[in-house]
Amino acid sequence: MVMKQILKLALAILVLAMAGCTKDDPDVGGDIKPDSKVDDPTGTILISMRNGNNGGTSLDGLEIGKDDNFYGGSGWSIASVGNVRGLGNVSTIPASGWSDKVSVVPGAGYVAYNRSNDTFYRLYVVEYIEAAVTGGIIGAEVKYQKPFKGLDQDIKPDKSAVVFTSQGGNEQVVFDNNSIVPFEVTSSEEWCQVKKASTRNEYFLYDAILISADESFSAVDQTAEIKIRTLYNKETVISVTRKAKGEFITPSQSEVAFFNYDKADSQYVTLFTNLETSDILVKTDVDWISAEIQDRANMAVRRIVSVDGETMHRSVSENQVNKTLAITCQPNSGEKREGRITLSYGKVSENIVVTQEGSGFRIFADNVEIEADENLIKTVGYHSGNLSWSYIGFEYENGCDEWLLAKVEDYQNISFTAKVNPDTKKRTGKVKLIYKRNGNQIDLVTVNVVQQGMKYEDIDLFLDRCAQNLTITYPLPEGTKVISSESWCSATPSGETLVFRVSGTADNRSAVISFSGIDAKIYVSQSKYKTGDSYSENGIEGRVCSMVDGVGIVYKLLGYAIWSKENIDLKDASSALDGVANMKTVMNIPDWKNLYPAFMAVDRLNKNGVIGWYFPAKDQLKAAANVIEHYCSDDGFSESVCWSSTNYNVNTAIYVVANSANSSHKNEKHLIPAFYNFSYNFNKK
Repeated sequence: MVMKQILKLALAILVLAMAGCTKDDPDVGGDIKPDSKVDDPTGTILISMRNGNNGGTSLDGLEIGKDDNFYGGSGWSIASVGNVRGLGNVSTIPASGWSDKVSVVPGAGYVAYNRSNDTFYRLYVVEYIEAAVTGGIIGAEVKYQKPFKGLDQDIKPDKSAVVFTSQGGNEQVVFDNNSIVPFEVTSSEEWCQVKKASTRNEYFLYDAILISADESFSAVDQTAEIKIRTLYNKETVISVTRKAKGEFITPSQSEVAFFNYDKADSQYVTLFTNLETSDILVKTDVDWISAEIQDRANMAVRRIVSVDGETMHRSVSENQVNKTLAITCQPNSGEKREGRITLSYGKVSENIVVTQEGSGFRIFADNVEIEADENLIKTVGYHSGNLSWSYIGFEYENGCDEWLLAKVEDYQNISFTAKVNPDTKKRTGKVKLIYKRNGNQIDLVTVNVVQQGMKYEDIDLFLDRCAQNLTITYPLPEGTKVISSESWCSATPSGETLVFRVSGTADNRSAVISFSGIDAKIYVSQSKYKTGDSYSENGIEGRVCSMVDGVGIVYKLLGYAIWSKENIDLKDASSALDGVANMKTVMNIPDWKNLYPAFMAVDRLNKNGVIGWYFPAKDQLKAAANVIEHYCSDDGFSESVCWSSTNYNVNTAIYVVANSANSSHKNEKHLIPAFYNFSYNFNKK
């Protein structure tokens, strides 16, 4: 099926062609993640920021300097994320690249931090603002949104429990998140304090916390809860225990789960104890588990270097009772299994339950259907279970590898991508998912893929009088003959596209492109006019200002007049899109010809058998404003400020100049434009 998308592409190309008598082939590239277009987030604001040479515009203290760089003095830091498609593509808070000054680049995204309100902003530079006369850069159009919350992720601390001796101390908790996630943190008890911390060079890139406990004199253990809440209200809780006086062994978790079944794997559990590690007896009740206590904690690659903006020594964040228990699991080719580790000293004993999964792969759909020429990529979710997803591969059956490609996108998605099927018959294929590692292969599942055949539909192409080449997407079966009814118009297949070559014309004409073995046709209409031409047909005199989708618009400037003599809020004449409707509203008013001079001037053209002239509405006029402005002097006028037929309120109506709409008092004089629609659809189907 030739899609609406194809038609839109063709029409977009035609609009570009109408701008002149020559045209290059269009760029029809697609969006590729992470640069695919994303809608602006809720709360997006567009601001025109002038640079320091032109008055300066402040965004909460962030400005564009005289050198066209973002800067905010000591109160701001900013990082560029490079070229993106829009503000919505700025999705993460960078962990590096921060500076107090960054170049303003159109099409680039940024993340900024405001120290005064402890808030992240995300920004996108739409375009430079240039001076109308000199052409120099005077600022930029910038989209921004605050507060920027970063990714919606749960905080992932490297430990879920912390234990202190009765003497108290400090313990760092570093987050395993792959991006900076803003958060707030609180403690449930006064003896347990917590501060936001950072392992990064910038103190405000909080990715850790520092937990501090006061010395205890209690005869019983005491507990507290540390609650970490993201700006998306996702909460993570860390339990804190302050031991009473005496000997203890406390693992940070009582259960450990292994998910890789095809190889030996290790995990590390934080062990809190005030005993010598050599005095603790470590036992396992199965032979596939081994465990060993290390004298020191497993030192994280990233360490807290600042807390609440203050640099700190590493020793301050070290808990002297923090040790590491290294647990190793041997490969498991069978079903899920369970074992137990016992840590003991005298009457003190703790257990850790260890589980290990077998293979748990499953795919959520084993039948995939793909359309002929659109939606060519279908993504199917899967669960890799305990398999390493990077070792999943594919075997193709029925020769479908010539038109089909399967790919593991990530740990949860598999894509099936088909080439365009130009044949009217559907085609099928089978793809077997396999797991290959260390010389072993496991057949996982077979996916059946069906691609529908092409359904061709008629297309209309509307061209102006200029000679031109244009390309549209129109896949054809190999060997299809392309026949044109007219010598002035030819179409040549090129891959999945058709290249049209059309000569210039001084007459209205049409052609039909047909294809062997295909019922659908392409109907080509070429007008003897183009935008900017003088128009004279059947008593209609004017200049062409628009040619889109087979409908052209002729305009005529009728001199200067006021909009109306009375001040009434004509809500039924407030359409921005329908000038005919606005005129009908006014023409139903008693004595309208005397009261509404602008409307009367337009209606005077509808005489001597001529009908169809109308007073354009705001948006209709804006679409033609550039042409009207360009030819204003040729039409005998020194300025291009034109009334529209759109009422604004009791006292004002809308006028348009240079593609910009504003309101003006109805008793002011502006140019009166009249519009007339003509058709250049010359094909009879």
